[in-house]
Amino acid sequence: MAKKLKIEDEVYGKMTLIDEEYWRLDNKLDINLNGTVHQVKGEIEIYDDTYIRYEYNLMPEPVKRFYDEHPEEIEKEEAIEANKKQKELFQKLIIDNIGIVEKNMEEAAFRKREEMMENQTEESFARILGKDKAKRVFAAKTREEKLESIQLKRMRVMQDCIEITCTCDWFSPSGGFSIFPDLGVEMLYVDCMSI
Repeated sequence: MAKKLKIEDEVYGKMTLIDEEYWRLDNKLDINLNGTVHQVKGEIEIYDDTYIRYEYNLMPEPVKRFYDEHPEEIEKEEAIEANKKQKELFQKLIIDNIGIVEKNMEEAAFRKREEMMENQTEESFARILGKDKAKRVFAAKTREEKLESIQLKRMRVMQDCIEITCTCDWFSPSGGFSIFPDLGVEMLYVDCMSI
């Protein structure tokens, strides 16, 4: 891609196309988790990069002519429908119901932490995470202390969910949250995520 494509969207705001792989939201999103506001980088997954290159005139002229002559080769309707679904998901989860999503993220993190610590001792956890982290994890007594090491990093709007990566003392190597259309949230290892 020769130049950076920047557009303004009525739902997402200003965004920049990154290597025709995803849109990056130019403004970070504020997500309040455990009383701390995290500024999260936002991304929008691209359904069909051919459609994006065609729609924004980013392909060489001979290739564009081919698609002009064979519009059936571009999944235009599918790409438009996917984009619409993503906007609706973003609107519902991040704009209209962010307070509920934030609470559900906290609950998911608390559940995952309890699951990870089941049958663990400070010594066994130290072998996985290191002594300093294990000491902090086992010293935490209140709910707030147990969740305070979570650092939200990056959010991507997918077709069927929104994913947010994070790091924290008790989840190694790293993980994140999958947020579903029904406002449900699950905390997963990063290798189980699409982001």
